[in-house]
Amino acid sequence: MSSIAKKRLNRELIGKFISFGIKLPKLNEAEQKQKIMEMNGMIDEMNKNDLDYVMSVTLFGDINELINHDKMTAENATLFFRNMGYFKLLFLITDESFDVSSLGDIFRRMIFKEKRRKEEKNEKLLIDLIECFLSMTMESETFPKDVYSYCVSSLLNVAQIKEENEEAQKEVEMALLALSNINKHCRVEKELYLNEVTEIIKYHQDHHNLTRLAYQSVWQFLGNRLDTDKSLNEVIVNELHFGKEAKRELEELSKCVNWKKEKENWKEQKEVSVMKRWINTISNMPLHYRTLKGKFDELICCLVKLCRASRNDEPELSDAIIKYFHRQVYLSIYDFSILESDILVLFLEDIQQSTLKKTISSESLELFLYISRGLEDDVQQKGTKEKALKREALEKFEEQGYEDIINSFRHMGKK
Repeated sequence: MSSIAKKRLNRELIGKFISFGIKLPKLNEAEQKQKIMEMNGMIDEMNKNDLDYVMSVTLFGDINELINHDKMTAENATLFFRNMGYFKLLFLITDESFDVSSLGDIFRRMIFKEKRRKEEKNEKLLIDLIECFLSMTMESETFPKDVYSYCVSSLLNVAQIKEENEEAQKEVEMALLALSNINKHCRVEKELYLNEVTEIIKYHQDHHNLTRLAYQSVWQFLGNRLDTDKSLNEVIVNELHFGKEAKRELEELSKCVNWKKEKENWKEQKEVSVMKRWINTISNMPLHYRTLKGKFDELICCLVKLCRASRNDEPELSDAIIKYFHRQVYLSIYDFSILESDILVLFLEDIQQSTLKKTISSESLELFLYISRGLEDDVQQKGTKEKALKREALEKFEEQGYEDIINSFRHMGKK
C-alpha cells in the first residue's frame, strides 16, 4: 500500500469540517463566507484519504438545498467548491457526489445566467463558476458547444497572465487545472485553443513562469484533444517536444520527493500527485512507441528509473508506469527496438516482486509469453521487410536470454 493509503483518517479534522458544514444553513451571507474560509483552511490540512471521505458524505445535498432556496450566494458557492475542486483534481479523486446531488445542474444554470447577463456582468464570478464546475464534475462533456467555446476561451485568457507573483501563478494554475478536466470526449475546435496553448507552453519553456501543476495541466488538456484530432501529433511531438518536457518535469519532481518518508499532508504529497498526473497524461495520449523512434527514448529511461524508485513506497505510481509499458509493448510487437530498452528487465523485476501484486505480475508474465508467441508465429500475410524485422527481433530476444526465462515460466505452469 502507498504511504497515502496507509495513513489513517484524521477523524478530528473531518468531524470539525462536517460540523462546520452543518451550521451553514443557520448563518447569514457574511457569516457563511467566514465559515467557508475556515473550512477551506481545514481542506488545506487534509490528505487524499481525508478529502475522499469528506466528499462521500451528504454535505453536497445540503449545499444543493441552500443554493436552490437562495440561502447561499453564487459567490459563497464558488468559495466553497473552488478549493475542494483543486484538491480533487490534484489527488485524482474520482468521486461523483457533485453530479449525483444535482449540483452540476445548478452550476450550469448559474453559469448560463451570468454569461447571458447583459449588464453588470461579473466576469470574475463567471470564471470562478466555470472553474468550480469543471474541477468538481465527472461529466464535463455536458455543456452545449457555444458554452464550451466560452469556457475554453475564458480560461485560456486567465492562463496567459505573465506575472510571476504567487497570486497570479495560483490564478493561472486554477484555470489550467480546470481546463485539464475537459475530457477527451468533448470536441473543442482547434481554432479556439491551439495558438494560445502553444504560446503558453513555449513561453514557459523560455521563462519557467508556470507552477509544475499548471504546466502538467496544459499538456493534459492538449493530450485530451489528440484523441479526436490526430493532426496534433506533429505539434505535440516535434514542435513542443513532449517527450523531452515530460522527462525533465518528472526528473525534477522526483528530486523533490523523499521516497522513504511517509507523506503526512497535501504539500508533501503534491509532487507525487503531479507525477501521477504526468503518467496519466503520457498514458492517455494515443502515441505509440513504434511511431516515436528517437523521440521518447530518454523519457522511457526516466520512467524506468521512476518506477524502480517508487516501487516500495508509492506502488500506485510504479504500477501505472508498468501498465503504460504493457500497452506500449503490445502495440510494438513488430518493433524489436523496444527489446533494447530496460522495459523487459523491469517486467522481470515486477514478476519477482511480492505476491501481494498478483495482478500486475501476472500481466507482466502474460506479456512475456505474448511477445514470444508473436515472434515465433509465422505470419504469412507479412511482407519480406516485416519478416526480416521479426527475425531480427527474435534473435535479439534469444540473445538477451528472454527465451530461456519464458521456457522456465512455461515449465512452471505445467507443474
